[in-house]
Amino acid sequence: MSSSDETTLPVLSQSIRSAAIAAGAYLLETVPANIDESRALVARIDADDALKLIAKTTPRIIYLLEEQFDVDGQIENALSELGDRTADEITGEIEAPLRNDARLISFAKRWHRYDRELSTVFVAFMADGILHTAVSTPTWSDEFDAALEDIAETLEQEASEQQSVLDSTDSQDVREKAVTLAAHPSFSAKPVSFEKRLFLAEQLFQNFDQKKLERITTRAVNLDWLTKSGSVTKS
Repeated sequence: MSSSDETTLPVLSQSIRSAAIAAGAYLLETVPANIDESRALVARIDADDALKLIAKTTPRIIYLLEEQFDVDGQIENALSELGDRTADEITGEIEAPLRNDARLISFAKRWHRYDRELSTVFVAFMADGILHTAVSTPTWSDEFDAALEDIAETLEQEASEQQSVLDSTDSQDVREKAVTLAAHPSFSAKPVSFEKRLFLAEQLFQNFDQKKLERITTRAVNLDWLTKSGSVTKS
């Protein structure tokens, strides 16, 4: 990937289009899928070399993709990745409030001036059996990516710390409610099934989400088994 001044990116895009016309190539505004997984040899070159090679080899097909900058979309993607990297509970309990985090709002304001500017120009073509690709981005786009990565790492660390607190509280709550559930007269009513015991938990603890109810029921089942086997008392 090469970086360039933002004023040159539209010029580069037009130069590639002109080179395609001069070479008699068919221009496809897309990216070949699974480049890294393909069996073809791949040469990653800079944009200037790509223009020279197009003129020299006159490929039949040229792939060109232009991306416009969207700061809100970039932040949304970062938040989604944050949710994917952390526990499921974080997505609902932590990710949503982050959208209103003052640091993210301030961060977005600083970069909105680049909205709809070209942020990436990608070109690819075959020459002598080798897939040649070139990616060019403006310097400010690289700076944005680095700054967004820094703030995302900070938010992820804070989310992990908050999740640790939630897990500690949740674990104690699950243990206490599991004892209550296992001691209920209907818990061991025949015929016994996990579904019926879960239904009982739903009636007893109506303000809990489904995942926590399942954890409570699972622990209660284990407590009941240990108690009846004579290994431990319910606690």
